[in-house]
Amino acid sequence: MNKIRYIFARFDEMYSLFVHKGKALKCLYFIDYCFSLLIDGASIYDYFAYDFFHRRLSGRNVYITFRKFKRIQDRCNRWSDFNLLRDKAQFNELFADLLGRKSLDLTHATKEQFVAFCKTLKEIFVKDAMSLQGKGISTYVVADTDLEALYDKLKAEDTKYLIEERIVQCKELAEFHPSSINTLRVVSVYDDTNDTVTITTACFRMGNNGSRVDNFCSGGILANINVETGLICTPGYNEHNDVFYYHPFSGKQILGYKIPHWEECKQFIREAAKRLPTVRYVGWDLVELEDVKFLLIEGNNDADFTAEQTNGPGLWPMYDQLTKHLKPVN
Repeated sequence: MNKIRYIFARFDEMYSLFVHKGKALKCLYFIDYCFSLLIDGASIYDYFAYDFFHRRLSGRNVYITFRKFKRIQDRCNRWSDFNLLRDKAQFNELFADLLGRKSLDLTHATKEQFVAFCKTLKEIFVKDAMSLQGKGISTYVVADTDLEALYDKLKAEDTKYLIEERIVQCKELAEFHPSSINTLRVVSVYDDTNDTVTITTACFRMGNNGSRVDNFCSGGILANINVETGLICTPGYNEHNDVFYYHPFSGKQILGYKIPHWEECKQFIREAAKRLPTVRYVGWDLVELEDVKFLLIEGNNDADFTAEQTNGPGLWPMYDQLTKHLKPVN
């Protein structure tokens, strides 16, 4: 019963957000959604975000829905190895040479090691190693912090923490929103049958309103990148689908901006993608530094397609072609 209530509440929420056209039409849309769930495997969010209520069956088929996303995961990734990406401590160990920053796993560090590590830095990031969507992150200025007391506080909590050096991004990308690290999300598919990596989609994520993080769900702004050219090919938009041709905080133009050193960025991701052959579909989060350098923030085995498909074409034909011949990872 609770699940049924949730379904109706979620449908009402999405209908109010995307449609606003009265109760009679809502009933028709709900019936149509039920058909879409059966035929397309669409979630309620898929149905509204991709305008399925305005599309014929042939127009819906090109979108990656919840069911098709699961199919991509099954084709590409070994489920038991997901934790190699989800656990930031394991990720940092696996990709140590691509991190470009100092890192300490607090789980295995003594108080003396923690204090000595922090004293080599001016500012530290404290991260929940299992957190998602930019949550569970705190920053501390070392000179203003009682490090021994901080160690005791963190160790007393039932959380696996990472301590990391603060990242200094390149000036050009920092200008969009200086108080956040503005990251690139680049999605890749590794074909181990011919040892090739295809960069499928990419976007630029910017913080907003003085936030320390750039995540979409935390008020951030996202814009799609043309994979071939590195040009931002859409306006920026937030989770409410508000459109921004210029960043509202800095005034810097978004649409048409060219990401610096884009070819080097793609080569960096190709190298990373081959490190983990049992997780062949990954959404990589990375930062550009000065002097044509990139560093990895994290990898996401479950990077979804919502942002790219909401403001762009359906991606299923491309992903189906790339993944349908892949053999399941044993």
